[in-house]
Amino acid sequence: SSSPLSNENSTSSMGIIGSAGFMLSLLLVALAPARPKVDERLRLLAAIVFVLFMFATIGGLGSLFALVVSPLIRGWNRISIFIACGSILFFFVALQCLLQKRPHYTRYSVAIASVLVLFGLSDQTASVCQDCNAKQKVAFENDQQFVQTIEKTLPVGAAIYQLPYIGFPEVPIMHRLLNYQMMTGVLHSSALHWSFGGMKGRPEIGRAHV
Repeated sequence: SSSPLSNENSTSSMGIIGSAGFMLSLLLVALAPARPKVDERLRLLAAIVFVLFMFATIGGLGSLFALVVSPLIRGWNRISIFIACGSILFFFVALQCLLQKRPHYTRYSVAIASVLVLFGLSDQTASVCQDCNAKQKVAFENDQQFVQTIEKTLPVGAAIYQLPYIGFPEVPIMHRLLNYQMMTGVLHSSALHWSFGGMKGRPEIGRAHV
């Protein structure tokens, strides 16, 4: 709660295998000049993971890119999925290289892979939240009933101007309305037009408010 930019990263994790691959890749970057005989695939993966990490971290290359080139690219943290993919791939390529150097272990490669897959599934699967699903289901059905009632009272193709005006996308919470909460009408309606969802800053939005 006290960390900067704490958002969707609060529920994301590479898991133990991904974290191990990530640390190994950084270790290889640090030791690369002293280990000239390292597999080229590992060198490439380590370089990719390191560069992506430097772009995604706070105050890293993404900040320099915004200052020097363009500030229009946002959400560098979402590159984390590629960091995770590269880290997991690095781990398994490193494991493959290790098994190839010890031929007497190759007979167990299928068993080792199966154990790691099962462990990874267990490590990366969140526990089921029945209460969460039940609350979401009730809220979804309430919204659906509300919007369908509106549809029954208006002619097909009617346009609805929604108040209070909330910009799109991503604005601070207003009157306890969360981002995209006004999208409920669009989600549950098939015969009406809704004002929310027009991109802020575009000319047609300005004319609509005038």
